[in-house]
Amino acid sequence: MRLGVELTGPVRISSGKQYVTIEVPAGATGKDVLQALAQAEPRLLGSAIAPGCERLMWPYLLDIDTRRKVRDFHTPLELTPDSNLALLTIPC
Repeated sequence: MRLGVELTGPVRISSGKQYVTIEVPAGATGKDVLQALAQAEPRLLGSAIAPGCERLMWPYLLDIDTRRKVRDFHTPLELTPDSNLALLTIPC
């Protein structure tokens, strides 16, 4: 399934992109999303995405449809083609 991910804050500035398009399988986990993001925008690996794509680095979080924050990256996310993903920066 093809999804768009909005980049915000420092990752938007460093990548020069507002959105990244990723491809994930049906039943994708958070790890699948992080792997697809790292493949689409390699500069995220090590800055926003931890090596191994197991989690996000501080102060980032993955948001789905502006109401669900991904905390467990090994559980299926129940995404649909209409899902809106965003890589957000947690305010300090």
